[in-house]
Amino acid sequence: MGIKDAEGCFNAYPHQLSGGMRQRVVIAMAVICKPKLLIADEPTTSLDVITQEQIFNLLLEVHKEYNTSILFITHDLESIKRLCDRMLVMYYGKIIEFGTVYKIFSNPLHEYTKGLIASIPSADRKGRRLTCIDGKLPNLKDRKAGCPFALRCKKAIDICFKEDISTEMYESNHGVSCHLVDVKGVKKYVI
Repeated sequence: MGIKDAEGCFNAYPHQLSGGMRQRVVIAMAVICKPKLLIADEPTTSLDVITQEQIFNLLLEVHKEYNTSILFITHDLESIKRLCDRMLVMYYGKIIEFGTVYKIFSNPLHEYTKGLIASIPSADRKGRRLTCIDGKLPNLKDRKAGCPFALRCKKAIDICFKEDISTEMYESNHGVSCHLVDVKGVKKYVI
């Protein structure tokens, strides 16, 4: 796991280790039994950029060495592009889009996904304001019928507020939950 002086760290308290060292210890504990699935929930939060890179490399090593699948949960879209093959986009506890990382980043279908991708800072937008998604998150206690993103969606129509939608497949590996998506020339499947 790249822990220098592992024996010296064995009896250390968590507060005596750096954030990166604590993450390495947790990853070591998780992979000691060579699991088929490793769930990594925000594994690089609060770490500096260099330590994040080390943790990413460590996760990739675990994936290759132990043939372990990794469920990577994060808000960092750039790390998804770097580490993942497939992704799910969730809003309000619901999956609203899924597919390969390439498909979703090159052709996002849901308005929320489009907003997330548009909000990623990049060198070609230098000097311009970052894009943001207007509105507030809905209260989880106030679940209503319809698309949970409808209140924040600039394209929402009446049906978006009234009817839930099932996930529909566009192509063989790209799905979306949206009343407004119309992909011409592509067969639509309901799952």
